[in-house]
Amino acid sequence: MAKGTHVLMYQRAIEGIALALSEAWNKFNDPKVPEKQKLGYLRLTKECNESMFNFTANGVSVLALKNIIERANRLGIDHTPISEEEQQQISSTNNARFIWKSETKGDLDASQQQ
Repeated sequence: MAKGTHVLMYQRAIEGIALALSEAWNKFNDPKVPEKQKLGYLRLTKECNESMFNFTANGVSVLALKNIIERANRLGIDHTPISEEEQQQISSTNNARFIWKSETKGDLDASQQQ
């Protein structure tokens, strides 16, 4: 997919849902439409609202995540979840780096004051 088309597709999807929602409400409010069909239009409005909410709440992040996964697959990177033990090792390594940087920064600040 070409770069930047995600935004266009996302916008078109939201516009399509909005159009379907508008038409469903028009049919629901039409006195000529039988009552049994109005229930279908009411259900459609509910589904449109749910879809719209999902797009606005999760759409951009989900699209970005899918894009990252596709890139990882193309590069041959395994994207399986890591174990809790591996997560703890990563966390302790990051904490150790932060502590080391903090300590060395303090040493640098003290040497600059002298």
